[in-house]
Amino acid sequence: MSKRDRQIEKIENGEAWDWDKGDKVVKIAVKTPLDKATINPQMLVDLVSMKMPFGKYKDYILCDLPEPYLVWFHQKGFPPGKIGVLLAALYEIKLNGLGYLLKPIRKYSQ
Repeated sequence: MSKRDRQIEKIENGEAWDWDKGDKVVKIAVKTPLDKATINPQMLVDLVSMKMPFGKYKDYILCDLPEPYLVWFHQKGFPPGKIGVLLAALYEIKLNGLGYLLKPIRKYSQ
């Protein structure tokens, strides 16, 4: 099995892995509750309609939460339950620059 195949297998299993990039090795570890979950359409609707139930941004719609707040949760740990899964999904969406995908869902869910 090639090194690339082993890396892909580790990613699929949600494990940490090393990635050679030129002369340095980048270490990546998966730390979100989405490790082995998938995002379903209802989660996207919840992201544009549910309000944050606690904290500094209480009563903000989840998709309106600022990215630094989500990064803080990612570093400290997402809360348990549905809200944690939703915040982890939102973190991944914003991290990858996909926030624009929520705009049409928000427009039609109001």
